[in-house]
Amino acid sequence: MHPKTEDALDSAYARAEIVFDSFVESGKSGVRGSDSAARQIVIRADQFDVHIKIWGDDGHKQMIGQVLPRNGNDFVGGRFHLLQNGERVESADTDEIGEFVFAHVPEGVLSIQIELPHITVIGALNFPEAD
Repeated sequence: MHPKTEDALDSAYARAEIVFDSFVESGKSGVRGSDSAARQIVIRADQFDVHIKIWGDDGHKQMIGQVLPRNGNDFVGGRFHLLQNGERVESADTDEIGEFVFAHVPEGVLSIQIELPHITVIGALNFPEAD
């Protein structure tokens, strides 16, 4: 178990679900960009979507993403954690437009934890390679 920040102790928790994965729905890949070798995932929580792009060679993958509120409100800011087997492997703050970057994305089954001012969201990111 990881020590929790003071903010995380006071916040509610929610689960995000994958609503699009270009490795599963290959006919729709390239929705956000034209790099077909990149994996694109959209995860959805109650009030926002997170658009994620993963690219790179085996052993050196990277991830960029952006939080997009669905309620029309401006993005407030937050902290993202990339988890593997429940352990944090990398963390990143979002910028003023909700973008974040992970420079070193390991292979395997991963999760993402999003700490926002009043809620912490956790979502699975299943990364087994496509056949």
